[in-house]
Amino acid sequence: MVKKDANVVVLDPMQVSEELKITVRDAQALRAEVMELREGIEKTYYRLGAKLKQVSIRTLDDGKPVWMSWGYQSFDEYCERELGFRERKAYYLLDVFGAVEKGAMTEADVERMGWTKAATLAPLVNKGIITRENSGDWMQKIDGKTYNELREMSNNAKTKASQVASEARDHAAKTGGDVDKAISEAVGKITVDEVSIPSKVQEVIHMFRCGLPEPMWNVWQNAMQKAREITGSDKEPWLMECIAQAFLAECLNGREDLLNTLLSRVEEAYGVKVFAVSHDGTVEYCHPDIAELAKKV
Repeated sequence: MVKKDANVVVLDPMQVSEELKITVRDAQALRAEVMELREGIEKTYYRLGAKLKQVSIRTLDDGKPVWMSWGYQSFDEYCERELGFRERKAYYLLDVFGAVEKGAMTEADVERMGWTKAATLAPLVNKGIITRENSGDWMQKIDGKTYNELREMSNNAKTKASQVASEARDHAAKTGGDVDKAISEAVGKITVDEVSIPSKVQEVIHMFRCGLPEPMWNVWQNAMQKAREITGSDKEPWLMECIAQAFLAECLNGREDLLNTLLSRVEEAYGVKVFAVSHDGTVEYCHPDIAELAKKV
């Protein structure tokens, strides 16, 4: 058994325990259930994560993974081609399900904050920062935080965990203690207050209403669904902005100020640094921190 991710395993078909094997009929039922949950992902992400975990570990009687019996060469290929997920989205769902399995979040916690926020916090469960014992304090104090605030807190917690883990490792090595135990205990003592950030001033929210006839409504719903699939988000204001930006990009044919706005929003939303190169090799956009890298392309 070879681990692919904290919650996903790729199994050696020759070394599969009998308890993981299911019949072809049950495998097809599992497949159909995943597709049904996929269609309503905004409300079923926790249950979808649970079923994806089954898809990732279940095999047929001959030891072949169920996704392989459906014609795919890997779990990633199944998620991308059948479910329309980019690779990380499936793992985010699995991380959230794993966090609930470990008792570090409840289904109610996930339902309240939404799966994008839950997916931001789930890696802290994998690292032993949020645990069954301290989850109550974490859930209470993050209530009302925005996605960007939670992402910043998550990054702070990971940095803090690396620091205390290094200190615990050095101390255990000097004293002859159990290194793994020392690291686990040190990381588990990190509190939400240590990594919290002040809530930012509430931004101005504008509201509007617009009645649409049925054909226009269907077009709008299709656009929103496509934006969900591309971004992995279920937050309607963000999806609406993505649709508007895509329309403007098409109309304005890639004007520089629009490109800068669009890519800076991508950087903010996903916590990445981006550069964009045109067909003739001209660097059209570049985050300042990776300017040297862009020059080498």
